[in-house]
Amino acid sequence: MMVIPRALSVDSRDYDWNVGARLNIRLDGVVQDRVVAYDIDAGTIIRYAVDEQRRGIGIGGAWVREKVSGLVEVTVIDLGSTAR
Repeated sequence: MMVIPRALSVDSRDYDWNVGARLNIRLDGVVQDRVVAYDIDAGTIIRYAVDEQRRGIGIGGAWVREKVSGLVEVTVIDLGSTAR
């Protein structure tokens, strides 16, 4: 059984892509995508910002990130299922 980290960031030197790819991250009950970091205890996620058409927002050659707060819940995706 995989242990879900209380906080995780793709910017961390020890980030494990095999773990991160298997996590389902929810904020206030809504599944989030484009998440680059989360902290369950702080109740925050950092994700890439998108416009009204859900296209990534870039400024000066870099993707914009936004920090949002709420109830953060993280579960492991069942690899035998296609549902998120």
